[in-house]
Amino acid sequence: MSNGNNDTPNWDKITEGKVRHGFAIEAFKKGMTLDRDTMNEVDRWVYFVIHGLDGIEKILEKGVLDTNKKLDEDEVQKVIIDKFDGEILKGTEEEHIAVKINSAIEGLGKKDANKVLKSLKDGKITLANLDTCLTRIETMKQRD
Repeated sequence: MSNGNNDTPNWDKITEGKVRHGFAIEAFKKGMTLDRDTMNEVDRWVYFVIHGLDGIEKILEKGVLDTNKKLDEDEVQKVIIDKFDGEILKGTEEEHIAVKINSAIEGLGKKDANKVLKSLKDGKITLANLDTCLTRIETMKQRD
């Protein structure tokens, strides 16, 4: 495999592409839309698979600090959240999801709101599909 200038292939990039491909297929199978949220989610998983938690911490330390000081656990968490557009969950996953959904359905028609709440109660709304659900709720509001 040549890239035109007789350099060796970038095997790290090739591996990353193959891992990303696998996650993209699974996202497609789950009916996830190809939007910024899905792409960010896939990239977070790819990054984790390629580097692992220890690797992520080391990379963040090198990229964030100019000294040899090691980040403490809270600093690592903050940097990871900032880097990957995340947020700290308040309470359990279920409580976090319920707060987000209940906030999003404000102003939604009663019939649609009840459909969403039934999905929430049945456990069909998860952290993995929360962003997609919130986007769909916004679309439902625009229909009304």
